[in-house]
Amino acid sequence: MAEDRRSRILDAAKERFGHYGFRKTGVDEIAGAVGISKRTLYEEFPSKEKILAEVLLHEAQVFSSHLAEKLHQGETGLAQIEMLLHLTRDYFDQNPFLGKVLGDDKGMYAPFLEDEIEWVEHGIVRIIAGCLRRGTIDGSIALGASEPGEAATAIFVVLRGFTYGARREEQRGGSYWIDFTLRAIDACTSGERRSAARRGDAGDGPAL
Repeated sequence: MAEDRRSRILDAAKERFGHYGFRKTGVDEIAGAVGISKRTLYEEFPSKEKILAEVLLHEAQVFSSHLAEKLHQGETGLAQIEMLLHLTRDYFDQNPFLGKVLGDDKGMYAPFLEDEIEWVEHGIVRIIAGCLRRGTIDGSIALGASEPGEAATAIFVVLRGFTYGARREEQRGGSYWIDFTLRAIDACTSGERRSAARRGDAGDGPAL
């Protein structure tokens, strides 16, 4: 029963934060939306900031589970990367408030959400790295001397900028940055394969 009440509080808070914003949403309004008293709400969460932190972590877990389920359908690591980019874009298009929290351009949430934001972002990088690692195994991606973790961080920087970074409204739903990222991976893979072929040719030549 308590767990159900906690979930209802998080759902109501997410909806009101998304519609009215964090500052304009009062704890009493969240409690009223759930049908409980403010005192009962405080038994679950000590502050509005803690509610927001829990909303962020809960959404990150839900989204990670959704990604894991969908990415299993990708036949190659490269296919998984493409799916991840589209799914991430669509998620933040549908949940712009959470994007604002993660982006935190004005530093509003940093005082009480720094650890949570870092945890969420590191989780995204780990998922990207896993897709890249699979791609290097199945041959759909070649990274050369780069480690999957390094390449994942670079991809994440692009992803962040076009999903919940300082993005203009007209960029919502756009696929240019996804195409750009995939072309960059393809260029890296093609270049590494050409380099490998040249190294192989040099190895086949006459010994000096």
